[in-house]
Amino acid sequence: MRTKIILFFALIAFCLSSHCSTPVGQHFTQTEILWDNWGVPHIYAPTETDLYYAFGWAQMHNHGNLIASLYGQARGRGAEYWGENYLQTDQLVHTFNFPAMAAKALESLPEKEMELVGAFVQGLNAYFAENPGLIATEMHQVFPLTEVDLLAHFYRVFHLEFLMRGNLGLANRWSAGSNAWAIGPQKSASGHAMLVTNPHLRWSDFWLFMEAHPNTPGFMLYGATLVGSPFLGMAFNNHMGWTHTVNPIDNVDLYELKLQDGKYLLDGQALAFDERMALIGMKQSDGSLRTDTLTICSSRHGVVIREGESKALALRFAGMDNPLQIVSQWYHMGLASNFEAFEAAMKTNQIPLFNVLYADRDGNIFYGYSGQVPRRGHGNWSTWAGIVPGDSSENIWQDWHEYETLPRLLNPSTGWLQNANDPPFTSTIPQALDPDDYPAYLSPNFMGLRPQQSARLLMQDDQISFERLTELQQNNSVLLADRILDDLLALRPQVSDSLGMAAMDVLTKWDRQFGADSRGAVLFLRWAQVMAGNNFNAIFETPWDSQQPVTTPRGLRDKERALQSLARAASMLHQAYGSLDVPYGDVYRLRVGEYDLPANGGAGFAGLFRTLEFSPADNNTFEVFFGESYVAITEFGEQVRAKVLLTYGNATQPHSPHVGDQLPLFAEKKMRDAWLSRQEVEENLAKREVLVRGE
Repeated sequence: MRTKIILFFALIAFCLSSHCSTPVGQHFTQTEILWDNWGVPHIYAPTETDLYYAFGWAQMHNHGNLIASLYGQARGRGAEYWGENYLQTDQLVHTFNFPAMAAKALESLPEKEMELVGAFVQGLNAYFAENPGLIATEMHQVFPLTEVDLLAHFYRVFHLEFLMRGNLGLANRWSAGSNAWAIGPQKSASGHAMLVTNPHLRWSDFWLFMEAHPNTPGFMLYGATLVGSPFLGMAFNNHMGWTHTVNPIDNVDLYELKLQDGKYLLDGQALAFDERMALIGMKQSDGSLRTDTLTICSSRHGVVIREGESKALALRFAGMDNPLQIVSQWYHMGLASNFEAFEAAMKTNQIPLFNVLYADRDGNIFYGYSGQVPRRGHGNWSTWAGIVPGDSSENIWQDWHEYETLPRLLNPSTGWLQNANDPPFTSTIPQALDPDDYPAYLSPNFMGLRPQQSARLLMQDDQISFERLTELQQNNSVLLADRILDDLLALRPQVSDSLGMAAMDVLTKWDRQFGADSRGAVLFLRWAQVMAGNNFNAIFETPWDSQQPVTTPRGLRDKERALQSLARAASMLHQAYGSLDVPYGDVYRLRVGEYDLPANGGAGFAGLFRTLEFSPADNNTFEVFFGESYVAITEFGEQVRAKVLLTYGNATQPHSPHVGDQLPLFAEKKMRDAWLSRQEVEENLAKREVLVRGE
């Protein structure tokens, strides 16, 4: 495949023609990528095949090194390419056989999706062929990339990273979260449905999003997807939009197997393990290659991940026998122009997890708890959350619940829906979904402080405007402070030392926000962390009550411990900063690329809707590593409109000016207009590319 790139300076004459202002929906004679000032590719292509080829090209332009690394790891060859740091990932990729799953899935991928996935991969390879100097030299060995690499990458991310990490008992290197709102016409000031997309993921590696705007004649989609994916995962078009949050779902189980003479016991019989071998190469410090053999054992439960003298642990996950067509479901969700078509895509149930929130121009709003929920014959959430006895085949589930049997809610009487990673039963208040209507093992029933804050923000106003919705999404109020701070301040008469009195003064004056200029926020957060230790729920006098879902838990349980924790937190701050009222943004920082800015927002456990998590950095500061990622606030009127932000920027390539360039907007609590019309895009154009494909 040879690709000819005609850059802007060679297109001046062409751009004088009427084609450059062709509106969306009319005929496109060739494929163009119009790059806007924020590094977002607006792709206009005559066919879907051309569109996804161009999207592959665009992703490689913005994230080439990252994609090559991710696809190389998905092959299980990271250690062969780049050394020992990738060995553990290679072992897991081979243990769960993701490349073989991908090859099997590719054979059954529908013809249309097969064509588009192939075009996307061709675009990735074509960009590298034309621009090898823009891709890191150590990544060249991964090319050419293949469709199997793409699907293996999907299975690694969804099954291993989203679902398995906790079960594997590895270091807590991952986090996943998100907020989402859907507002119906009766709750909307304009009478139009609105949707808030607000995923929270890590700001690195395979968790990163890319924002894009693909167009073909009669088709437009705008949104974001995880880097390396050909289809947008959270998006809107002129008719509807959807978003995801990670749901509490248990479709990965650990089984304890009893061993006897090298076999495992099941239903009173000793059965032999199935074995297969995998060769794993590892690049040595001198550049040579060492190859080791990995033996993988499997039982009827699943893959063995640990084995002792008398016991072994096997892991089972949904989709391991019949690979899921994740890309196919996202593709068809993006094509939908009404709720019926969208739900038809949902019914395929090929994405192994996620809540879905949806809104459309017809005024519909929808919540769906989706994913492969195993059909189990007994037990509740706690039964399956731990290690399951593996000696009975009755515990080995074989299939999962159909879409129609999972919790879902269309157009609730409240006029709004929310999810902040809470179970389905608190998607609106008063609750419209009853836990007793579903199997006890499907989901727990609880509502943490962040989901409560989410619901409470929506319950403040009878009607919400687009502008007000944007303001609410950026809220920095600390719900935990409302629940327990007054109880702490009431203990002031029991404080006798000067540092303790100073701490009480600071917390009394604090605005109960995690804003960049908030004084007292750092002290409160440190106190709450010391107070909670490893048991956050032990703080409260009144525990969470499903009958009072947005007003409990509340009250301080252990007053003496609260004062001791305050003394300790005050001492820590005084030693680190020489002050108890250090501004929040001086300590908690937004750092991406060359940017270093004061943060606003913070820990979800404290009831922050605007969620960020931080890791220790230099000079007693903390820098963000997780949280607010892609944000889109969309209103579905006669003309759809949206505000968007990709907090860390739309690129990771070292030559790109878009690494972190949106961070100042986040720091100032601002968002960008989503440029949807061809005219808007042309007015904010940074570069134009025309792709001409040819053999």
